[in-house]
Amino acid sequence: MKSNPTEEEGDGRDDLPSANPASIHLWGRIRKAVVRNVLRAFGVLAVYFLLALIGLIPVNRDFVQPEDGVTIFVESGPVHADLILPIETEVVDWRTHFSASDFQSDTSRSSHVAVGWGDRGFYLETPYWSDLRLSVAANAMLLPSRTVMHVRFTSAFKSSSRHPVTISQEQYERLVEFVLGSFKRQDGHVSRIESYAYGRNDAFYEAVGSYHALNTCN
Repeated sequence: MKSNPTEEEGDGRDDLPSANPASIHLWGRIRKAVVRNVLRAFGVLAVYFLLALIGLIPVNRDFVQPEDGVTIFVESGPVHADLILPIETEVVDWRTHFSASDFQSDTSRSSHVAVGWGDRGFYLETPYWSDLRLSVAANAMLLPSRTVMHVRFTSAFKSSSRHPVTISQEQYERLVEFVLGSFKRQDGHVSRIESYAYGRNDAFYEAVGSYHALNTCN
């Protein structure tokens, strides 16, 4: 059996480096900062999702669809919401407002046009939830931010995220006026944002208004 170390031999513990109080304090501050930023990130996302849910609360519960009118679609995706409108009616021909050269594919056979308004960062940098960055979400929710209009040529079909609604001619005229007024114009024409698109049949345009927590696409 090995005897206890003598006073001369020691137990080897004196040779271990002692903890540096300054280093312990520094690492403690770093850990606190990391935890604080993580909680702040979750807080921002929680507020965003809460406001998004509030935007989904039904309004105009007494609305009754007319038997005769204009049928549009409301499409709500995981990130963006669009209004899908017939390309040509007595009220408007949307092709007169968007140049065919703005789109990579031939849109002449499309029957409808989808339009959406929203935060510039979300639209241009976040086509999918997997692309979401904290800085984009925080800027969109906490600060008034620049906006864009997204235009996509499509066709009429129903889906789980696309719902038809029939409105009167007068209501459609007001809707068209509202949509056209959402575009920022240069020399009387809508101003396209170059080099941005999700696919071959869509384009982005400069918009008016600011996006923030109380003024969203919902």
